[in-house]
Amino acid sequence: METILRQEPRLVFALPIDLNTYAPMHNRAFCQDWTGVPERDLAGNRVKRFFWDQRVLVRGARVGLGAAAERLPNMASREDFIRAGCDLRESPQQRSQFLVQTYARDTGEVMTVITVPLFVKGHRWGAALVGWKEDDGS
Repeated sequence: METILRQEPRLVFALPIDLNTYAPMHNRAFCQDWTGVPERDLAGNRVKRFFWDQRVLVRGARVGLGAAAERLPNMASREDFIRAGCDLRESPQQRSQFLVQTYARDTGEVMTVITVPLFVKGHRWGAALVGWKEDDGS
C-alpha cells in the first residue's frame, strides 16, 4: 500500500476493505497514535474500523455484485450475500469490474475513489481502493 502511494503522490490512500467495509489496515499516515482528541483521532487513526459513514464505500466494497448486494445491510455474512444471489467466486467478469465515485468524507474532505474487487484464493473478500482529492487549482 505504501509503495502505491510513493508511486503516485496525488493519492491520499490505498487500502483493502472487506464486503462490509472493514479496513483491517490503513496507510501509515492514518495509523497515528490515539490522542484522546476526537477530531484529531478521526483524521489520524482510521485503521481497524468499518467505513459505514458513507454508502459510497459500501457500494465500492461490493462493486460488481449487483443490486442485491446493495440491498443487504452494512453488516452481512457471506451466507447473506449468497442467499441474495451474489456470486462470490473469482471470474474474468468479476475481475474486470470497477467503480469510480466522489464523496465527502467524515473529515469534510471531498475525495474521489476507485474500487476494484479483491479476491483471496479464488473467492471475493472485498475491494481494493485508492482515493485522491481533486486538484483545487492552487
